[in-house]
Amino acid sequence: MSKKSILVAICLLVAQLIKAQNTVYQYPADNLREEKITQLLNNSRKNGVQEWEINKLNLALHNRLNGQKNANQRTIVNPPQVNSNACVNAGFETGTTSGWAFFSGDVNAVNLPCNACAITAGAITSVVNDTSTRTSQCTSGVDKYGGFPVVAPTPFGGNYSLLLNDATAGGKIQRASYTFVVDNATDLFTFQYAVILQSGGHPANQQPYFHVDVTDLTTNATMPCSQYDASAPTTGPLAGWNTSPLDATVYFKSWESVNIDLQSAIGHTVSVNFIVSDCSQGGHFGYCYIDAACGNINLSNTINLPSACDTTASVIINAPYGYSSYQWFGPNQPYNAIAGGTLSTLTTSVTINDTFMVSGTLASGCIISYKYIISPALTIISPTDSITAGDTIIISATGAISYTWTSSDGGSYTGDSISVFPLINTTYTVVGIDSSGCTSSASRLINVANRVTNISKNGLQNQIAIYPNPANNILNIDCKLKNAMLSITDVLGNKIRQLTIENELTSLDVNSLSNGIYFLNINTSNGLITKKFVVQR
Repeated sequence: MSKKSILVAICLLVAQLIKAQNTVYQYPADNLREEKITQLLNNSRKNGVQEWEINKLNLALHNRLNGQKNANQRTIVNPPQVNSNACVNAGFETGTTSGWAFFSGDVNAVNLPCNACAITAGAITSVVNDTSTRTSQCTSGVDKYGGFPVVAPTPFGGNYSLLLNDATAGGKIQRASYTFVVDNATDLFTFQYAVILQSGGHPANQQPYFHVDVTDLTTNATMPCSQYDASAPTTGPLAGWNTSPLDATVYFKSWESVNIDLQSAIGHTVSVNFIVSDCSQGGHFGYCYIDAACGNINLSNTINLPSACDTTASVIINAPYGYSSYQWFGPNQPYNAIAGGTLSTLTTSVTINDTFMVSGTLASGCIISYKYIISPALTIISPTDSITAGDTIIISATGAISYTWTSSDGGSYTGDSISVFPLINTTYTVVGIDSSGCTSSASRLINVANRVTNISKNGLQNQIAIYPNPANNILNIDCKLKNAMLSITDVLGNKIRQLTIENELTSLDVNSLSNGIYFLNINTSNGLITKKFVVQR
């Protein structure tokens, strides 16, 4: 057979295999075998085909073979588990794997890497902490081969991390996937990983390997700067990795941190995938530790001055961990580069309302920037700035030793934390006195939205009756809606009284009210209704 005939035959075979791949889970009866590939390659060499062409053909045929093997063991996998409520347990801080999905596979005699091989639901996983001991992996929270802690370091690391796969080898491949819908509060995804790979001295396509990527499932595109691949080397060093002091065949990469900008994927479904594999001959292992967190890339970090007496001070600003270099800018806008500010920590003199920015550069060259605002010592902390009418919210203040609160709806409170249930948009102001006797104040607006209800406004009106109107000494409130909250305001919007209605009929003493027009605001689980009444004597 001529060289030309051989090439034509091979191309026809590859074309047929590629065509077969497009038919889901269907392959021809004469499945491709390793011996068939060997025969084709040997015939090619005998007929003078160049080695680079043979290598290319070998790769293509083995890819088809791997796909065929996967198909023979493939089961239909459900769509990815999507955390629709944004970022849930990304860092395993519940002590469980809730929110994550796991898959496994068999890579014995398979050409590696093979990211599509981990398709069977379930994997070898363990949530570990700083006291965990696993016979083949770690002792008292320290990895056996790498000597690093099994829990990711601060500032992004928490109390737990995930251990994926183990050190028993056997030709296993494991995949951990975290899938969520990106919103404005989760457009920065930070993940950390540490990896152990044992070299078997095999060819590169048989060695244990590690893979990570972040994929926008809406566009089916890999997010920039998110993909990383590494395989245990056949011999010699592995760039950026260390050799285990316990076993010279084991390579380890201690905790690496990566920050991914997801601003372009807001509203999209994004999947984060970690894959780690044993060697394809079954005798050498690969495993990894994982941690992750969601954040807001545009969230301004607040740096508080040490004391309310200070209008200027020297502060230390720490940038996020995990970048290869840093550049600082400030204060205020336009930002100016700060000489010598190339480290992750900046010590500088500041005044109130100064703003600083730091740009962190990853080893890949990707850059993410963070902003810092210098604020007074006294700060109000609130879990949210928007609630539904009738809901209770706890807001707190820090930076002083005594606190006095007032609110725009006429309320007054004391203490570092207060529990409130505003019915309208309300501003809460706190005055604090610190240990030096210095006084400062801060304010926070809480926006209030009416509760969504299926009951019409007229329907609500019919559930509530007040009489007599005008009232003299007593105002009767007939409310068929249970556990309603009531407040009385005057014509200027000042809140005069607030209470909870527990019974269907409530008699309210109005002797303390002067003659005039008042508004009765009743908030229920079904909505907010306002009724006007008059006090007249």
